[in-house]
Amino acid sequence: MRINICISADENYAEYLCVAMASVLKNANDSDELHFYILDGGINKYQKQCICNLNKIKSFDIKFFNLVDSVYTKFPPMGHITSSSYFRYAMGELFSDIDKIIYIDCDVLVVSSLAELYTINIDDYYMAGVEDVGYVCHRKTEPKFRYKDIPYINSGVLLANLDLWRKNNLKDALIKYTFENADSLACVDQDVINAVCHNKILQIDYKWNVQDSFYRYDDEPADNINKDKIIEASRKPVIIHFTGPRKPWNYKLDAHPKAHLYLKYLKLTDFKDSYKQLALKAFMRFLAYAFINPSIAKKNVASFF
Repeated sequence: MRINICISADENYAEYLCVAMASVLKNANDSDELHFYILDGGINKYQKQCICNLNKIKSFDIKFFNLVDSVYTKFPPMGHITSSSYFRYAMGELFSDIDKIIYIDCDVLVVSSLAELYTINIDDYYMAGVEDVGYVCHRKTEPKFRYKDIPYINSGVLLANLDLWRKNNLKDALIKYTFENADSLACVDQDVINAVCHNKILQIDYKWNVQDSFYRYDDEPADNINKDKIIEASRKPVIIHFTGPRKPWNYKLDAHPKAHLYLKYLKLTDFKDSYKQLALKAFMRFLAYAFINPSIAKKNVASFF
């Protein structure tokens, strides 16, 4: 089965994009025909070669779309979220011969085939996505861009109906809303997507976007969050999404509980130096815990490596 996948990145995130792709390829079914569409915000020649070399894992088709000088680079970034996050607005226009595509951020790992996700029926929706649990639980005030009784979706993993995007000229609506609300966007493109598409987004199972907040939702639980489903998804994720500042490539003492999986897929890429550096950080973290609390280190050794 053909599966179309879109990822957006610039030069700073190209390595993470490569790891995300490696995880997709490693866990794909034999029958999955993977076609990658890369929204390019300045990926250099060496990085592109590293990405193409992933065909040693599984063969795939790939196309790069240069958006370095596009209108999207004029939109405001926020913290670790760069302007390239807005590139997804252009999917319907750029991929004119595609009706459906899976969009994933660079900071994800895919640990099973995406075939089931791709077959979800979204004929009546702009897209399908997973509720942003962290946004709902941890914000001090009611989100401006969240509509009552309608889930606020995390835009890092989307199944997009590009045919409907084109029919309703969704790209222009997203761009217009972004310019008009640039000073009040808390989560940049994600706020825009939820505001513009709120009545045309299908909520899907948590397993398709297991966010960092899934592992710490008890900090400030919300009454409308299904904790049992969150726990189930965090134990059996299909897509792990390293939302927020706890990125696996930082590997600090408070690292994400699934950070060790990032090392596994980084090792499959051509970024060997990065793997060595990250493996060393993981080892030093293990030693620190072993000194402070040996029992915790022994029990959770997998989370260090």
